[in-house]
Amino acid sequence: MDTKRLCLILYSLMGLIGTPFCAQARSPHRRKDPLLPELTARWSTGKKTYSIADSHIEEYPIFKVFSKKYFYGTMLPNEPIPFRNEPEKSVEGKVLHKLIDELFIEIRKKKRKFKHFKVLQKKNFNRRKKCGLIVLKFKEYPFVLKLFMETPKTFVNPHCKGMDNVFFFSMGGGVNRHIAGLTRVKNLHSISKRIADDPEWSQIINTPRKWHWVPQDNYWMHVTGKNIGTHTKPISIELPGVFCVVADAIEGKKCSIINKKHSKMAMNLCNYLDASIDPHIDNFIIEEKTNKIVIIDTEHFPTLVGLKEKVHFNGYVQWYFYLAGKCGRDWFARDKRARRLAQTQKNELALE
Repeated sequence: MDTKRLCLILYSLMGLIGTPFCAQARSPHRRKDPLLPELTARWSTGKKTYSIADSHIEEYPIFKVFSKKYFYGTMLPNEPIPFRNEPEKSVEGKVLHKLIDELFIEIRKKKRKFKHFKVLQKKNFNRRKKCGLIVLKFKEYPFVLKLFMETPKTFVNPHCKGMDNVFFFSMGGGVNRHIAGLTRVKNLHSISKRIADDPEWSQIINTPRKWHWVPQDNYWMHVTGKNIGTHTKPISIELPGVFCVVADAIEGKKCSIINKKHSKMAMNLCNYLDASIDPHIDNFIIEEKTNKIVIIDTEHFPTLVGLKEKVHFNGYVQWYFYLAGKCGRDWFARDKRARRLAQTQKNELALE
């Protein structure tokens, strides 16, 4: 089951659960909570600000996930990059840089088709507002590109980049795909080490290489938080307005959820990694040349859906029901005390 289908199920459940709550609208005479968490975003070089106040916003996803030092330490190199399964072949990193620069110009012009890239997915991309996530493949080289774009206005708007972002905002403490995208390389390095350290998983599981990329004239967003976590004063961070994750393209056949061996493997691996990966079966590919199962999506799943404690699942049915239940509780079933506790709850699954 893919993310779109999961979100449709969540929408249906939320409609049933939310009807009685919607019937009891908040009184206009009720005083606004003075401790309501608030985010304000602007370009680092600008003055115009955009804000959102919401009880779901928390400190960890917005202000602790991103590290500029780590980000710049994992950039796409300029030197020759050997192909994944053909090390005798390579491409100069600066050639890939040039092609991505040209792509970025085409996207700024709101083009639908691109000279050097084939579009693989664009359901979370808003071409008109130039925000969201678009996935592409280099036409001439065995690499995939995931391009993330945000503006201060869209960063504080969870409704303009696809329906799944609405759920993730409430479940993940105000997270969005942009923030989650910043976890992909760091989480890759974390899970790769854990897999390599295990004598059994290291024999059957592999991961692609991944790097970051930013345009030379990139704009940075200055994000300020008020009433966040345990802070009595506003906190702030600078986040890239545009960045890319470049990864090896994996050729092979996707695992199947109707194959009991595949589905059991995916869920067992997810449990071993403390849910650090999304166990959607489409995220696992049996690579042609190595016959190993490669994890292609390394987004830090606890950050995306707001998991803070270790949870193990017996199978996909339990997993989907757990996520649907968590979404319902996070969206509708939190009183003021629960909202306050969420700001101070220890996160043992945080991506350090």
